[in-house]
Amino acid sequence: MSLVCNQCNFQLQEDFAFCPKCGAELTIEPSDREIVITKVFSEVQEFALCSDCGAENKVSVSFCEWCGIKLDNPKIVQHTIEKKSNLKPGDEIKSEKPKIPVVDNVKKKSSHKKKDSSIKIQKSSSNSNYKSIDDKKLFGVIAIVIVLGIVILYSAGVFDSHKVESSVNSQPPQGEQSQSVDLNNLQKINQLRDIVNNNPENYSAMLDLAHLLMDSRIFGEAIDNYKKYLEKNPNVPDVLVDMGVCYFELKQYDDAIKYMEQAIKTNPMHQIGHLNLGVVNLSKGNVEVANKWFQKAIEINPGTEIAQRARHLLESH
Repeated sequence: MSLVCNQCNFQLQEDFAFCPKCGAELTIEPSDREIVITKVFSEVQEFALCSDCGAENKVSVSFCEWCGIKLDNPKIVQHTIEKKSNLKPGDEIKSEKPKIPVVDNVKKKSSHKKKDSSIKIQKSSSNSNYKSIDDKKLFGVIAIVIVLGIVILYSAGVFDSHKVESSVNSQPPQGEQSQSVDLNNLQKINQLRDIVNNNPENYSAMLDLAHLLMDSRIFGEAIDNYKKYLEKNPNVPDVLVDMGVCYFELKQYDDAIKYMEQAIKTNPMHQIGHLNLGVVNLSKGNVEVANKWFQKAIEINPGTEIAQRARHLLESH
């Protein structure tokens, strides 16, 4: 029986194992004596490489078959694929579609959506691995943030516009520090009270008592002692200003302005008096009048801290 290679039609002998012309392996099945050719061949195929997930796609597609991203100018890679097929005469060689290699950490299609930068609260109906934010904890965090913000603003001096200066040591009154009376101050206050009660003519102790009462936010008694002192020593600018501070803390703005202006008449260069008159008028809503007092406080001595504060208040209003 004459045998012919199905690949190259070369005439063969029955005992040939390979075609001498094309090299195809030849086998003869004993059942029907038909020639079965085992064809081993190589095929070069091109694939479009996805730049996002790394999967290989047909060069004819526009979108990645694995992650769905658009393939814009993808990198083309080539693979040489060896194939081995048993063929009978008349069979055609069919190329198989190469399997796409497994790619580690392939991104899901949804990951290509634009990420939302805003923080969202996890709904209870979604994945059970997530826990919804407890309302009490959320409000607690918000409260802490608000408190910290207020502390920062106070330390930066944002709320200083409603503070007045004491003439005792050019420091703000102790009311800014605490609403309660310091125990040491209370002991000193009681000692000074005894001294003044036993000797009403001791005006030095009376003035010290008034200052300490003001620092301890006992404004009513402080005013009483300032007035007694002024009866003996009238028109002392520092005392008038400090008594005005007490009235300011009690929100009795008209009385505060009255005594501070009296101090300015006695000493037109009293810088703290000018600053405090600006603060009191600003608190009362007299912005234009307040700005005039701030400007005068700056003109008296532009290089002091009092002038710096007056400048800050003037620029902020």
